[in-house]
Amino acid sequence: MSDSYRWEWRVFAREPAYSAMFTHQETTTTDRADETYLLSALSPHNVKIRDGCLEIKTLLQTSPAGLQRWRPAASMRFPVDEQTLNTAWRAWGIAAPIVTRVNCTREELLDEIVAQEPALCAVPMTKIRTRLQLQGCAGEFVSLSVLGERWESIGFESTDPIAILKAVRSLGLENAVNTSYPTALKHIAGFGAVAGPLDEDSG
Repeated sequence: MSDSYRWEWRVFAREPAYSAMFTHQETTTTDRADETYLLSALSPHNVKIRDGCLEIKTLLQTSPAGLQRWRPAASMRFPVDEQTLNTAWRAWGIAAPIVTRVNCTREELLDEIVAQEPALCAVPMTKIRTRLQLQGCAGEFVSLSVLGERWESIGFESTDPIAILKAVRSLGLENAVNTSYPTALKHIAGFGAVAGPLDEDSG
Protein backbone atom coordinates (compact mmCIF):
# COMPACT_ATOMS: atom_id res chain seq x y z
CA MET A 1 0.00 0.00 0.00
CA SER A 2 1.34 3.43 -0.88
CA ASP A 3 2.23 5.62 2.12
CA SER A 4 0.06 8.36 0.60
CA TYR A 5 -3.05 6.17 0.90
CA ARG A 6 -3.90 6.35 4.57
CA TRP A 7 -6.68 4.91 6.66
CA GLU A 8 -8.44 7.43 8.88
CA TRP A 9 -10.88 7.42 11.77
CA ARG A 10 -12.44 10.47 13.39
CA VAL A 11 -15.22 11.32 15.80
CA PHE A 12 -16.87 14.64 16.72
CA ALA A 13 -18.86 15.93 19.68
CA ARG A 14 -19.85 19.27 21.14
CA GLU A 15 -17.38 20.73 23.63
CA PRO A 16 -16.61 19.53 26.27
CA ALA A 17 -16.43 15.86 25.39
CA TYR A 18 -12.99 14.30 24.99
CA SER A 19 -10.34 16.52 26.59
CA ALA A 20 -10.47 14.71 29.94
CA MET A 21 -9.47 11.43 28.24
CA PHE A 22 -5.84 12.40 27.76
CA THR A 23 -2.91 12.65 30.11
CA HIS A 24 0.16 14.80 29.62
CA GLN A 25 2.19 11.74 28.63
CA GLU A 26 -0.11 10.96 25.71
CA THR A 27 0.09 14.40 24.10
CA THR A 28 2.89 16.15 22.25
CA THR A 29 2.82 19.45 20.36
CA THR A 30 -0.13 21.79 19.95
CA ASP A 31 -0.75 24.05 16.96
CA ARG A 32 -3.48 26.39 15.69
CA ALA A 33 -4.77 26.59 12.13
CA ASP A 34 -7.41 28.58 10.28
CA GLU A 35 -8.95 26.54 7.47
CA THR A 36 -11.88 26.81 5.08
CA TYR A 37 -13.60 23.64 3.89
CA LEU A 38 -15.27 23.78 0.47
CA LEU A 39 -18.12 21.32 0.88
CA SER A 40 -20.08 19.70 -1.91
CA ALA A 41 -23.60 18.39 -1.47
CA LEU A 42 -22.81 15.90 -4.25
CA SER A 43 -19.72 14.13 -2.94
CA PRO A 44 -17.97 12.95 0.26
CA HIS A 45 -14.52 14.17 -0.76
CA ASN A 46 -12.39 16.70 1.10
CA VAL A 47 -11.50 20.06 -0.49
CA LYS A 48 -10.11 22.78 1.76
CA ILE A 49 -7.97 25.90 1.94
CA ARG A 50 -5.10 25.78 4.44
CA ASP A 51 -1.92 27.83 4.78
CA GLY A 52 -2.47 29.53 1.43
CA CYS A 53 -2.92 26.22 -0.40
CA LEU A 54 -5.83 24.37 -1.96
CA GLU A 55 -5.73 20.80 -0.67
CA ILE A 56 -7.83 17.94 -2.06
CA LYS A 57 -8.27 14.40 -0.73
CA THR A 58 -10.57 11.80 -2.23
CA LEU A 59 -12.30 8.98 -0.35
CA LEU A 60 -11.28 5.65 -1.87
CA GLN A 61 -13.10 3.12 0.29
CA THR A 62 -14.65 2.34 3.65
CA SER A 63 -13.57 -0.86 5.39
CA PRO A 64 -15.98 -3.33 7.04
CA ALA A 65 -14.74 -1.93 10.38
CA GLY A 66 -15.75 1.58 9.29
CA LEU A 67 -12.29 3.01 8.61
CA GLN A 68 -11.96 5.31 5.61
CA ARG A 69 -9.08 5.17 3.14
CA TRP A 70 -8.16 8.54 1.65
CA ARG A 71 -5.86 9.58 -1.19
CA PRO A 72 -4.24 13.02 -1.47
CA ALA A 73 -5.23 14.26 -4.94
CA ALA A 74 -3.76 17.78 -5.04
CA SER A 75 -2.02 20.42 -2.96
CA MET A 76 -1.10 23.71 -4.57
CA ARG A 77 -0.41 27.22 -3.31
CA PHE A 78 -2.63 30.00 -4.67
CA PRO A 79 -3.04 31.03 -7.38
CA VAL A 80 -3.95 27.49 -8.41
CA ASP A 81 -3.71 26.31 -12.00
CA GLU A 82 -6.30 24.83 -14.35
CA GLN A 83 -5.29 21.24 -13.59
CA THR A 84 -5.81 21.74 -9.85
CA LEU A 85 -9.16 23.43 -10.47
CA ASN A 86 -10.26 20.50 -12.61
CA THR A 87 -9.27 18.15 -9.78
CA ALA A 88 -11.44 20.21 -7.43
CA TRP A 89 -14.46 20.01 -9.76
CA ARG A 90 -14.07 16.22 -9.95
CA ALA A 91 -13.80 15.99 -6.17
CA TRP A 92 -16.96 18.09 -5.83
CA GLY A 93 -18.79 15.79 -8.23
CA ILE A 94 -19.64 18.72 -10.52
CA ALA A 95 -18.79 19.04 -14.21
CA ALA A 96 -16.17 21.72 -14.77
CA PRO A 97 -17.15 24.71 -16.91
CA ILE A 98 -16.15 24.50 -20.56
CA VAL A 99 -14.04 27.62 -20.09
CA THR A 100 -11.93 27.50 -16.94
CA ARG A 101 -9.37 29.85 -15.49
CA VAL A 102 -5.69 29.40 -16.21
CA ASN A 103 -4.96 30.69 -12.70
CA CYS A 104 -7.30 31.32 -9.79
CA THR A 105 -6.67 33.26 -6.59
CA ARG A 106 -8.19 32.33 -3.24
CA GLU A 107 -10.66 35.22 -3.47
CA GLU A 108 -11.71 34.27 -7.01
CA LEU A 109 -12.24 30.66 -5.97
CA LEU A 110 -14.45 31.65 -3.04
CA ASP A 111 -16.33 34.54 -4.63
CA GLU A 112 -16.65 33.55 -8.28
CA ILE A 113 -16.85 29.74 -8.06
CA VAL A 114 -17.94 28.46 -4.65
CA ALA A 115 -20.37 31.30 -3.85
CA GLN A 116 -22.01 30.98 -7.28
CA GLU A 117 -22.53 27.20 -7.22
CA PRO A 118 -25.59 26.05 -5.21
CA ALA A 119 -24.06 22.61 -4.60
CA LEU A 120 -21.03 24.14 -2.84
CA CYS A 121 -20.61 25.78 0.55
CA ALA A 122 -17.57 27.37 2.20
CA VAL A 123 -17.24 26.74 5.94
CA PRO A 124 -14.37 28.45 7.78
CA MET A 125 -13.08 27.08 11.07
CA THR A 126 -10.29 27.43 13.59
CA LYS A 127 -8.55 24.28 14.85
CA ILE A 128 -6.37 23.94 17.91
CA ARG A 129 -4.73 20.54 17.52
CA THR A 130 -2.81 18.50 20.07
CA ARG A 131 -0.83 15.58 18.67
CA LEU A 132 -1.33 12.16 20.25
CA GLN A 133 0.43 8.82 20.28
CA LEU A 134 -1.74 5.90 21.43
CA GLN A 135 -0.93 2.23 20.95
CA GLY A 136 1.83 3.29 18.58
CA CYS A 137 -0.62 5.14 16.32
CA ALA A 138 -0.41 8.86 15.47
CA GLY A 139 -3.51 10.87 16.21
CA GLU A 140 -4.80 14.22 17.35
CA PHE A 141 -7.25 15.85 19.72
CA VAL A 142 -8.78 18.95 18.12
CA SER A 143 -10.71 21.83 19.62
CA LEU A 144 -12.84 23.40 16.87
CA SER A 145 -14.53 26.77 16.48
CA VAL A 146 -16.97 26.62 13.56
CA LEU A 147 -19.92 28.89 12.78
CA GLY A 148 -19.99 30.19 16.34
CA GLU A 149 -20.06 26.72 17.88
CA ARG A 150 -17.45 24.82 19.86
CA TRP A 151 -16.77 21.20 18.94
CA GLU A 152 -14.12 18.63 19.73
CA SER A 153 -12.68 15.84 17.61
CA ILE A 154 -10.37 12.88 18.02
CA GLY A 155 -8.73 11.45 14.93
CA PHE A 156 -6.20 8.77 14.00
CA GLU A 157 -4.53 7.95 10.68
CA SER A 158 -2.11 5.28 9.57
CA THR A 159 -1.27 2.96 6.71
CA ASP A 160 -2.01 0.17 9.22
CA PRO A 161 -5.76 -0.11 9.95
CA ILE A 162 -5.16 -2.46 12.88
CA ALA A 163 -3.09 0.22 14.64
CA ILE A 164 -5.98 2.67 14.33
CA LEU A 165 -8.49 0.17 15.69
CA LYS A 166 -6.25 -0.54 18.69
CA ALA A 167 -5.93 3.19 19.45
CA VAL A 168 -9.69 3.73 19.15
CA ARG A 169 -10.40 0.71 21.36
CA SER A 170 -7.98 1.99 24.02
CA LEU A 171 -10.23 5.06 24.40
CA GLY A 172 -13.42 3.00 24.57
CA LEU A 173 -14.70 4.60 21.34
CA GLU A 174 -14.96 1.48 19.20
CA ASN A 175 -18.75 1.91 18.90
CA ALA A 176 -18.56 5.57 17.83
CA VAL A 177 -19.37 6.42 14.21
CA ASN A 178 -16.33 7.26 12.08
CA THR A 179 -17.15 10.71 10.67
CA SER A 180 -15.01 12.68 8.23
CA TYR A 181 -14.57 16.45 8.36
CA PRO A 182 -16.79 17.05 5.29
CA THR A 183 -19.59 14.94 6.76
CA ALA A 184 -19.34 16.58 10.19
CA LEU A 185 -19.31 20.09 8.74
CA LYS A 186 -22.35 19.40 6.59
CA HIS A 187 -24.14 18.39 9.78
CA ILE A 188 -22.98 21.49 11.69
CA ALA A 189 -23.76 23.86 8.80
CA GLY A 190 -27.04 22.15 7.89
CA PHE A 191 -25.85 21.79 4.32
CA GLY A 192 -26.52 19.00 1.83
CA ALA A 193 -27.10 15.35 2.54
CA VAL A 194 -25.64 14.31 5.88
CA ALA A 195 -24.52 10.78 6.77
CA GLY A 196 -23.49 9.92 10.32
CA PRO A 197 -25.47 10.75 13.47
CA LEU A 198 -23.20 13.22 15.31
CA ASP A 199 -25.75 13.58 18.10
CA GLU A 200 -24.98 10.02 19.22
CA ASP A 201 -21.41 11.09 19.98
CA SER A 202 -22.51 14.18 21.88
CA GLY A 203 -23.87 12.12 24.76
